[in-house]
Amino acid sequence: MKLSHPKLVSLSILVVRSLLVAVFWLAATASGQSFRVVYSFAGVPQDFSGRLLFQSNSVYGLVAGLYANGGIFKVDTNGGGYSVIKSFTAPVFDGAAAYTNAEGATPLAGLVSDGNTLFGTTSQGGTNGKGTIFALKPDGSGFTVLKHFTGLDGKSPYAELLLTGKTLFGTTATGGIADKGTIFRINTDGGDFTVLKSLSPSEGILPLRGLVLSGDTLYGAAYQGGGSNYGTLFSLKTNGSVFKILKDFSGVDGAQPHATLVLSGNALFGTTDGAGIQSNSLAFRINTDGTGYTVIKRFAPIDPLSGTNNEGAYLLEGFALAGNTLYGTAQVGGLAGNGVIFKLGTDGAGFTVLKQFPAADALFRNSDGAMPLAELSLAGGALYGTTQYGGSSGYGTIFTVDVAPRLLVNDPNFGFRTNRFGFNVTGYSNQRVVIEASANLASGTWSALQTNTLGSTPIYFTDPAWTNWPARSYRVRAY
Repeated sequence: MKLSHPKLVSLSILVVRSLLVAVFWLAATASGQSFRVVYSFAGVPQDFSGRLLFQSNSVYGLVAGLYANGGIFKVDTNGGGYSVIKSFTAPVFDGAAAYTNAEGATPLAGLVSDGNTLFGTTSQGGTNGKGTIFALKPDGSGFTVLKHFTGLDGKSPYAELLLTGKTLFGTTATGGIADKGTIFRINTDGGDFTVLKSLSPSEGILPLRGLVLSGDTLYGAAYQGGGSNYGTLFSLKTNGSVFKILKDFSGVDGAQPHATLVLSGNALFGTTDGAGIQSNSLAFRINTDGTGYTVIKRFAPIDPLSGTNNEGAYLLEGFALAGNTLYGTAQVGGLAGNGVIFKLGTDGAGFTVLKQFPAADALFRNSDGAMPLAELSLAGGALYGTTQYGGSSGYGTIFTVDVAPRLLVNDPNFGFRTNRFGFNVTGYSNQRVVIEASANLASGTWSALQTNTLGSTPIYFTDPAWTNWPARSYRVRAY
């Protein structure tokens, strides 16, 4: 179950130099969706916070801690080497109106990383009892508080930070001038903290999740507020100017957007926790200029007695995006009432339930987990996520679901060039691929020639030494 295991041999090419021909075919052995539990937690309920972070061969996550003050864990992508690299200390009542400590407590959002340092937030604690922004090394050393919130500059950051260059952007659920939440920026060294926007009731209140960035514009969601108090979608320039309400929810067309938005081109995709009288949750699309709002999926109501349906209900988290497919979780509902994993096309077509979380016993134990609680992460052709309950001890799981990678050879000049052989490869952005070669397929021996992480443009592979073999086979794998 390692992150680096190959998901699919997607393309094979046989080059016979003496015949000057190339034969290639697409493999028909797609792995489909294969669910596995990577790690099953024990001890006490974890109350997972935010999406998982992948770095090297490790997965990092946070727990808010139902009976503790929260912490940061690290586990190998094969499920081994679990350790808690940071435990937050208990806040102490200051005799006035706050519970304070030196570092913060109860983290409610995932981590971000610049490769050398992890950054995150706590919703409580700190010297003012209003929460903190912190940094630490991937091994847990060097913990530093970058910001103690005071209330007027924000209070209770619930959302994952957005890292771009040396700047972090984020939101606080409350605080600010009207105590309705703020949007802020801070340098990664803790300097130049700036409140870009203090929200008002008409603009939206309780921004509970993170921001996305396109050019010089930030996009986000407020859980409540706006004209009908059902929440808003908004944009704001990174310098704090030009705040715009993109969508004011009415209830019928959605209510209480809880999740981080996903950006694809000029479109934003997201979910609402409620949707008036017509549904428990929905998925939507809206253009970045605020036009073209469309409900692309309404989820079926759950049975009030059994808590079940066929599709899942209560979409508290946002999507992972791969190509034209959105992947998400519903916390409850499904055939056992314990939630589902699903996929949905960005055009609203192709809704498919990939995983029904099974029923649990009286101690919340089952085989796979129950009630997925954090946003999915897409890494190496697989989705990773967490459940709040279930697993062998009933205290939650880390799981992975394979999704067939998309690998395409789309070079119009595919094949032979002067003294070399080559082709272009495209696929999902951030998908890691390796191009391998073999001189003898019967031997089963393959040599890695090139490893790349795909971006928005094709990568070009060339083998200038192809003439050294009478025949040579090539294959492209996602891993």
